[in-house]
Amino acid sequence: MSQVFPIAIPDEALDFKGSATELAELCNQLLQDNGIEDGEVANERLVRHYVSVEVLTPPVRQGREAVYGARQAAEFVIARKLLKDGWPLAKIGELMQTYDLPIPALQEGEPESPTEAERAIARIRASQAAPDKVSRRRSAPPVEPPMHMSKRSISDREPPRSDSLARAAGLAARRMGLEETLRELGNESGVVEREEMVQLRLTPWATVYVDARELRRLGPADAEALGKALAEALREARMTRGERK
Repeated sequence: MSQVFPIAIPDEALDFKGSATELAELCNQLLQDNGIEDGEVANERLVRHYVSVEVLTPPVRQGREAVYGARQAAEFVIARKLLKDGWPLAKIGELMQTYDLPIPALQEGEPESPTEAERAIARIRASQAAPDKVSRRRSAPPVEPPMHMSKRSISDREPPRSDSLARAAGLAARRMGLEETLRELGNESGVVEREEMVQLRLTPWATVYVDARELRRLGPADAEALGKALAEALREARMTRGERK
């Protein structure tokens, strides 16, 4: 299991190569494994949209197909994590352009693996070749396979990060820790609820707080009823404190 930004990616997923639909299936699994999404969010259409807005690295052409790899899977999961943390998609696209993921991208033009039928046809054609051509082919020096850089594990090196994306990674890690702490304290959602309040200081010793959104919708009749309710609440509180004394 490898750690990126901070998301966990199984080592077997690093060898992934597939279509947009297959990439979406892998992303949905990674999103659930990392606790970012509960249901199925990724689909072929969303994958292509993320490519168009430069959140995902474009796929490579291998033969007749557009092929995606593990790099796009990691980019998708990171983007969904940042979206959940409140980052706009356009800003995420900018951040991803400056973030060097430690996952090698697929190489353009890598040959497709031939099917069994294609291999059978090739054998038949080879057996029917003219003897002189066969002899020339046999005498030709062997062609060395192209050299490819070995794939390094994510954990082998630390990727360089831009300052902005490093801050985003730190913020994401802190928010994950906050969610766990809030759940331990009894907040099952793990989310801090924020409300805009209007403070009405009636006197130096009496202040009323009202939800700002509700105050904008408050009509004259509701305001009058609220005043009566406040008067009754003050009267009851005064009587209760008098009984305690």
